[in-house]
Amino acid sequence: MIGTSVSHYEILELLGEGGMGVVYKARDTRLGRLVALKCLPPGLASHPERIARFRQEAKTISSLNHPHIATLLDVVESGSSEFLVLEYIPGGTLAKKLAGLRSGRRQLPVTEIAAIGTQIADALAYAHGHGVIHRDVKAENVMIAEDGSAKVTDFGLSRLRGTEHLTRSGDAVGTAGYMSPEQLRGEDSTPQSDIFSFGVLLYELATNTLPFQGDHEAALMYSILHGDPPVPHARREGLPPELERIILRCLEKDPAKRYPSAGDVRDALASCGAPAPAASAARRRRAVRLAPIAAGIAAVAGLALFLIIPALRSPASNRKTIAVLPFVNMSGDPRDEYFSDGMTEDILTQLSKIADLKVISRTSVMQYKGTTKTIPRIASELNAGVVLEGSVRHTADQVRIAAQLIDAGTDELIWGETYDKEFTKVFAIQTDVAQKIAAALKAKLSAEDRQRLERHFTGSPEAYSLLLQAKYWRDRPGRENFHRAIDSLERALLLDSLDARVWACLSTVYASEVNFGYVDANDGYEQARRTAARALALDETLPDAHSAMGRVLIHDYDWTGADAEFRTALSLDPGNSESLMGAGTVARALDRSADALSLYQRAVDLDPMNLRWCQRLGEEFLDLGRLDESAAMCSRALDLDAGSQFFHGVLSQLALFRGLSDTALSEAAREGDEGTRLQCLALAYFAARNGAASDSALDLLIARHAEEYACQVAEVYAYRGERDRAFAWLERAYRQRDTGLIVMREDPLLGNLRNDPRWGVFLKSMNF
Repeated sequence: MIGTSVSHYEILELLGEGGMGVVYKARDTRLGRLVALKCLPPGLASHPERIARFRQEAKTISSLNHPHIATLLDVVESGSSEFLVLEYIPGGTLAKKLAGLRSGRRQLPVTEIAAIGTQIADALAYAHGHGVIHRDVKAENVMIAEDGSAKVTDFGLSRLRGTEHLTRSGDAVGTAGYMSPEQLRGEDSTPQSDIFSFGVLLYELATNTLPFQGDHEAALMYSILHGDPPVPHARREGLPPELERIILRCLEKDPAKRYPSAGDVRDALASCGAPAPAASAARRRRAVRLAPIAAGIAAVAGLALFLIIPALRSPASNRKTIAVLPFVNMSGDPRDEYFSDGMTEDILTQLSKIADLKVISRTSVMQYKGTTKTIPRIASELNAGVVLEGSVRHTADQVRIAAQLIDAGTDELIWGETYDKEFTKVFAIQTDVAQKIAAALKAKLSAEDRQRLERHFTGSPEAYSLLLQAKYWRDRPGRENFHRAIDSLERALLLDSLDARVWACLSTVYASEVNFGYVDANDGYEQARRTAARALALDETLPDAHSAMGRVLIHDYDWTGADAEFRTALSLDPGNSESLMGAGTVARALDRSADALSLYQRAVDLDPMNLRWCQRLGEEFLDLGRLDESAAMCSRALDLDAGSQFFHGVLSQLALFRGLSDTALSEAAREGDEGTRLQCLALAYFAARNGAASDSALDLLIARHAEEYACQVAEVYAYRGERDRAFAWLERAYRQRDTGLIVMREDPLLGNLRNDPRWGVFLKSMNF
């Protein structure tokens, strides 16, 4: 086959072959791109069952569109053979990567295990949500791209809901070593079957060995059905206990004891320090521009305060900076994690109301959940002088909260107390903790501070518990989790419709659904507006309600109104990094660049591990023409988190403005977000005087992301000097309420439009 053509695909080399197909590397002669061609092995091309399964694979893949699932591009026929045209993924399989590690006697870093595992789990959650069970999850069926991201492939054994079984009842389907007990028994596969196989894969990633072994296939099958695998830490010292618990729960013999869904596995892995799965281009850009929801949505490990502060001060010199570590759930029931996380956030929020204290934000502290790091090390990483740690035990009508404040410099106890109270007293406990910490640290309490602290919420304890559940799900991105959050909030309102906190939280969830591309912008923001207004009507002193309304007014391009709302929110809660970023966004729109930078830097100071904030600062420096500062931030960020895929677009544009087109191209190719990558390629190819390649990249950007990236398409046309098309796409971006327009006045890519009469007219339409 090498050297021949199938339709307009020229076959270049053999990539691999197995029982379900042969895969070739090929060139698309029409579009000039590389693809992977898959066909049935010789001798099976006329086998009815294999043909049916091959066609089912095509149908299955065509129903899926996910950043961590290999994309089906086309189906072509040549003679009597059919070929799947798949996305070509340079790199190799995960199995090949693990083999290389084994040969070098090396182990995969824990952060990489969590990152790869999160991506695969997210892909499986998406597939299961679309009725697809993979049934052959294994290292050979995961590709690792050159940028380190994972792509699930080979759905040849998968089942699509509504299709007939292509195996006889009682047949075992899968790969020995990875199959679940129910698969070995020939029973119907369920999403929990994929979760078991994924557990095997996670075990392999963590230890470089498979959990179940045998001298022959029968012995291996017996081990899976009846044996317990060695605990992972017996095969690799130093594994985080939480990662080991995740692996072993996936490997439970009883499907009912495994995780309820792959999404739950993904969320558990994310808490081990993995970056969030790659969102769509629109989701990520909107999240950066608007900072719409609680900081947990974009939490990633590995970025520190070094990004904006040259050197860390010693904790002892920073005694009024406090980090509230995640409270430990002592109930014994993992389902109560939402309550311990919620208690952490609410105590943190109470402390942030004290103007004389600086409280590290939730995103940065939550990455230390389950950590084995020492208090001094955590404090050093967060530039905190004191650390609050504690535990929570929650029953139906009682709550036990133990808290202790520790001096990070000496590791000595400053204050500690245990509260055993009725659940209805939980708000009084939070206030008491904040007041006693303020006294212990000799923090000044203004009259306004005291009033904010002593304000107790009343209402239904059950409704409050549902609010904490909603926040837990809201801070874990994904359509299903947002639906869970809305369901919890609606149930809370049935119990207590007068709780403004519930209405404000509901507004942030509706806005988040828009920012992640799940619902229409106008419909979603109308819901967000209605619920934010209701929250304000119930309680004008609630900072979250003002922040929620501020985000709605940004969507309306009502800059003056949004500015007033965020100013009010910050007056009520000075230490809220989300409100600081929202206020910075509005200051940017109002052409107050110095204010915007100050607000952004205050937010990063409070939330040093939040990648969104750091990226926003890098983009701000870039747009202001402060290229050295932008480059320094990106470079230092990549030094700290070499696996980050989302700073290369900024680096590409930096190279572009410095006239380094080759560097701009290489950085663009490494960008993990497809929309950003295509935009940067279109720009860099044009700068390199390769108009055809620029057109191809731009055409793909429009074909795949027109509804999400209208502003970025306009930027490319403007940079290329095609003014009419640029203004047409700006109008489209305006109709779509694209938040990229917020920074258009300083956007260097739009420089060619500024002397056009249409520029001023468009600025007026934006209320600038």
